[in-house]
This record gives sequence, C-alpha cells and structure tokens, in this order.
Amino acid sequence: MGNNLMLLLLECYYTSLEIAVARDTQEKRALEVEQCECPPGYTGTSCEDCAEGYERIPGGRYLGTCVPRRQPPQPVCSAVGSLSTQPQWDGRCQCKQNVIGSTCDRCAPESYSISKDHPGGCLRCWCSGVTAVCESSHWRRSKVELDYSRGDIDQLEAVSSDQRSPFKSSSQALVTDGAIQLDDFSGVPTGTQLYWSLPQKFLGDKVTSYGGKFRYTFRFTSSSSGISTFGGADADVVLRGNNIQLEYTHQQHVEPDVENSIEVPLTEAGWRRSQDGQPITREQFLMALADLDAVLIKISCTSDCATSSLLNVHMDIADAYGTGELALDVEHCQCPPGYQGTSCEVD
Repeated sequence: MGNNLMLLLLECYYTSLEIAVARDTQEKRALEVEQCECPPGYTGTSCEDCAEGYERIPGGRYLGTCVPRRQPPQPVCSAVGSLSTQPQWDGRCQCKQNVIGSTCDRCAPESYSISKDHPGGCLRCWCSGVTAVCESSHWRRSKVELDYSRGDIDQLEAVSSDQRSPFKSSSQALVTDGAIQLDDFSGVPTGTQLYWSLPQKFLGDKVTSYGGKFRYTFRFTSSSSGISTFGGADADVVLRGNNIQLEYTHQQHVEPDVENSIEVPLTEAGWRRSQDGQPITREQFLMALADLDAVLIKISCTSDCATSSLLNVHMDIADAYGTGELALDVEHCQCPPGYQGTSCEVD
C-alpha cells in the first residue's frame, strides 16, 4: 500500500501538460489543435468562450449558449417630470405634483414650463390671480444694466434699507475708472448699513425677470487692517414692491481691493421676507416684481471702508426683441378683459 502511494505521488510530480500558444516557441506546430470560425457571440480556438458583450446561459450541446448580455432596463418614465425613471410595481410612472401623462412628460392644466429644476416638475400659473390659463413665454432674455455715460449716476443714491427710519447719505458719489465710487462715510450713523439704490430703469413692472439672474460687481478698500465688519449679517440685495420687502444674502466670501462679482437668482429660492426672515412663496416674489419701487445693493463695508465702488449691474428681463435664451419660466397668461401684461399684472 505504501509503495503504491509513493509511486502515484511520483507520477503526479513528473506529469506535464502541453498547450498551444500564438507565439513561436521553437517547438513543433500544434496541428491537432483546431482553429474554428466562430459564429457571432463566441470566441476562442474552439469557440469555447463568449465574446465581449455576450454571456453564457444554460442549454446548447456542450458548454451552454452565448447570448447578448442583458442591458439594464431603459427608462420609461420622464427623467424631468417623474419621481423615478422606473415605473412602480403596477407599471405606472409616478409623476411630480404639476405633471401628467403616462410617462410624466406634460404639464398639468394651469401649469407650464416642465423642467428638472422645478420641484413640482412644472410651475403653476400665477397670472395675478385673475386667470389660471397660461403657457411658457416665447420671448427671449435681454437685460437692464447701469450705464454711467448716460446719466445713471444722477439717480444712484446711498441709502439705508429701513423704511421706518430711512437714512440718505449726503456724500457725493463720483464716477472713477468706469465705476461709481463713494469715499466719505463720516456722516453715517453707527450701526447703519448703506445700500446703493438703483435708478428708475430697474424699477416698475419686472415680472419678466422671473427665472433670470441679477448680477453685480463691486470693489472696496479698507481704512484699517481688520476686515471683520466686511459683509456682515445684513442682506446683500433688497427688493421692495407692492408693500412687500424681500431680501437675499449670498454665501460668497468677498475681499477688499479686488473685483467681487455676485450672481443672485430671480426666483423665490433663497429670498426671505424682511419683516420676519421667513422664506417667501413664488406668488409673493412675483407680486413684488410686478411693481418694484426699490432695488438695493449693499455697500459691503461702512465703518471700515475707505472707498466703495459699484462697477456694473445687470438684471435679466424678457421681451419680444430679446436675443438671449428663451425665457421659459416667464408665464404668458390668457388675460380676461381689462387686464394686460404677461401675467395680467396691468389693469
């Protein structure tokens, strides 16, 4: 028994297995190895493997059958208007709040502008509350901007945002290097935050600004080495209209002696009511835009400022002559008799 086991171990130790390879090994050719012409889906000298993109399933004569690899199911629900691109267990798509259709690809009645950026899928028609029938505007974006060469400096003022005890700076602002500059803060009461009050062209009916951007660039220099008072807790932009005051505070860090550019969304996102700091609704934002009587930009420092300059301001609007992108978030309402404007805001 022991000798037989030793003999078996010795035979296994000296056993070798020859294979065939594509390179020249200086050995004789492996003529007994077949080289098959494989059908689609198979590879290998004897078609023993599945080609790339194929997988093996049980069946067939020998090693199974190679079939195209199963692809993940393609989305059947709209990625824009549904909560998931895959249907529910019953095969139906789960639409967002203001979306309808078997694949959630259409706005519900009294809604418009389907987009992934809208929490409800589509926006509800506001139309100043006088109708609920609207569609996306076909107008394109244009902009209102400061132009110091055309007298905008004469209408720019440095004021406080507090309507109960308003303050207006008596210091004279001058245009220097293409920007309006204020360099005298000596008369500003302690604790008062000053704002640039924009001229008339930025006021009035601006409902077509909805969905656009408000951009401005400013620069300031310090009168001391500390910068702790720069920025502060006061709102950066204030809108006032129809007895509604709204404020927006950006999260961008600003620095002295450089150009600081800020972009603010002209939607309700991020805006709050000045009176109580609560988030605003879309209706409140549109009501303010319908008749703006003040647009204020914070002068980023007061107590530690040597100079503060406003270089440029751009406010998106939409009109029939615009050349920018389509203003799809601007509603175009079917106004009843006696009303006009894209949102029936003019009576």
